[in-house]
Formats: sequence, structure tokens, C-alpha cells
Amino acid sequence: MGLANPFKSKTNNALENVMYFAERCYAHPDKLEASLKLDDLRKVFLRKIQADQIALSYMSPIHSAPSEIFYFQLFGPALGKLVSEKKPETVAMKETLDLAQAGILPTPWKPTSMIANIGIYGLGYGRRPWLKQQANHKILWCPTFGIGIVHGGNHSLTAAVITNELTHFNIEESYDLSQLFDTYYFDGHAFKAKDNSKFVSIPEIMEFGIVYEISRMIHQIKNAGE
Repeated sequence: MGLANPFKSKTNNALENVMYFAERCYAHPDKLEASLKLDDLRKVFLRKIQADQIALSYMSPIHSAPSEIFYFQLFGPALGKLVSEKKPETVAMKETLDLAQAGILPTPWKPTSMIANIGIYGLGYGRRPWLKQQANHKILWCPTFGIGIVHGGNHSLTAAVITNELTHFNIEESYDLSQLFDTYYFDGHAFKAKDNSKFVSIPEIMEFGIVYEISRMIHQIKNAGE
């Protein structure tokens, strides 16, 4: 018997349950440690989103893998459309991501590449190291949510995630979506407008709503006193 889906239960709000832990992490007197605790809690759900997306690719009929993750899947149709039309602020940066730790969301889709790219990387297993392909690999990095949406190199980046070794990926720009916190919130089922609680949209990936609200708390800690 499988576990019940808390998002589909009328008596069990998954967000409320997670917020029990998130609020206690947030309340830690050392705000740096509070932020680190919240970041680790967020990773629980980022890794589920990551694993579900990769697994779905292998579970789908041949040549019917899911499309790459886009804003509408994370925010729902209406809010996703608004986010995609309003180009997020691009921030020039020099940051190195650890692909074993960062919330990278690749979507393998080509059967031959889905086979060819697994089982060949991993220094710890006596295999060859994973190397970045400058012309091929592209990650839309959004530190607001700790998410990197893969727009190029889905198959080899999937292999890097599966290998789960210390693998560096250099990021030169990121996308800031923190302005959304001022206008929208996730209530456990849907995104709503903050000023009047009006329904906006339901995310396709419900766990992202939890990621969104934990990210709000991390953002509040980082910007306290500004």
C-alpha cells in the first residue's frame, strides 16, 4: 500500500505540515544557521521534484518523455504566463554550483542518449570525469528558489545528477524572481494574490509551492535589516 498524497487529502495540508518544521528552523537565534536549516529543508522537496522529473522520463512511452520544465509547471498556467512574459532580472555573477547539491532540473528525452549517458561518469567508480560542454550545457539558474532549469545538455546533466559526485558547473548569470514574494503566496493548493487572496493558478508540480514558501523565509532572513 503506497503513501497517501497529502496534496489530495481534504484533512491534511502538506504545506501546513512542512511549515511546522520550517517555522522552527526560521526561529533559530543564529540567523545564518536558520538560513542553512531552511535551505536543507528546501532541498528535500527540490530533490523530489528532480527525481520525479527524471524518473518520469524513463517511465514514459518511448519518444513520449515529458517536456523540459517551464514556468507554467512551477507556477501554474496564469502565474507562469505572467512570470515568463515579465523577463526576470538578470544578475551577472561568478558562482560554482555543485551538481550533486544544487536543485538542477534536467529532462532527458531521447532514448539513445538516455542509455548512452548513464553508467559512464564517476571517478569514485573508476569511470571518467564529467566535464562541462560550454556550447551545449545551459542552466537557467534561479537562486531565489535554489533551482536550475536545464535548457541545454539535458542528457549529460542528468548523468551528472545521477552520479551524485562533486561536479562543478560555473554560472555567469542568474535570474532574480524574489519580487514575486511581494505579490503572491502559495496556500497549500494554489497561488493567490497577496492583497486580496484572489485565486491565481494551481501549479502542476505542487511541491514547488512548498519550495516557494520556504524560499520566502530564506529571502526574509537574507534581507533582514535592509
